[in-house]
Amino acid sequence: SIAESKDFKATLDKVKLFNPDVILSITGFECFEEDVNLFRQFKTEIPNSVFIFFGHYATQFPKETLNFSNADYIVLGEPELVLDQLLRAISNGKELSLVNGIAFKAKDGNIIIQGQNGRIKDPNDLPIPAYDLLPNAKHYYEPLIPKPYGMIQTIRGCPYQCNYCVTSYGSKIGQLSTERIIKEIKILKEVHGVKAIRFIDDTFTINKRRIIELCSIIIEEQLDINWVCLSRTDNLDIDILKWMKKAGCIRIYFGMESGSQRMLDIYQKNTTIDKA
Repeated sequence: SIAESKDFKATLDKVKLFNPDVILSITGFECFEEDVNLFRQFKTEIPNSVFIFFGHYATQFPKETLNFSNADYIVLGEPELVLDQLLRAISNGKELSLVNGIAFKAKDGNIIIQGQNGRIKDPNDLPIPAYDLLPNAKHYYEPLIPKPYGMIQTIRGCPYQCNYCVTSYGSKIGQLSTERIIKEIKILKEVHGVKAIRFIDDTFTINKRRIIELCSIIIEEQLDINWVCLSRTDNLDIDILKWMKKAGCIRIYFGMESGSQRMLDIYQKNTTIDKA
């Protein structure tokens, strides 16, 4: 809706036309109140749909999100497998007590939180996102990046212990293979003609050997793609930077957080202002 400049009424009309069984939404930190207010209005207008929230905020504050939004369910943590189990339980009339990783209101009004599932062991086991269902990539853009562009998450989890982070997936790393990443890039180029990729991992450069392998394949197969990523100031060296440049990297986002070493230490950032 935002990408296509649709207001609330236009969005609601489109959703009504589709008449969904389930409406699933992520909640943002910066726009939490707007997201929830929109959800609440949807629920009034489309009362027969099941409403589900997921994401960082809903996972951290399931009770507050349920009370504030009137959502039917919260999916906690990594959503794919939990959502699959939840939808099967809803459609087959099975007991919700068998589904771990959800929060919901019982008939008596009490909020039930059924602890999170374990992490997905290997992200490569998940199917490739249905990029063909994205209506039109040209609506999505980011300043200073060629458009259209696509986004790929290749790593879940982060081993660093910065105490301000939501750490949605915890500290254990799960990562896509280089073959899988190349396959997704090719699909995005073929389906949407993307000219750039944003890798949205918390710390894309965490595994130097993997990044060099990925860069070498991008160069060898002449994919001709620009890309950007997130990294840390203590996570790079000249060798990996040269490989990234040759493979099309045009921007790296760093979290500096503070120019005060005392504050960085309080944040448990485990790096220095000199490195920044």
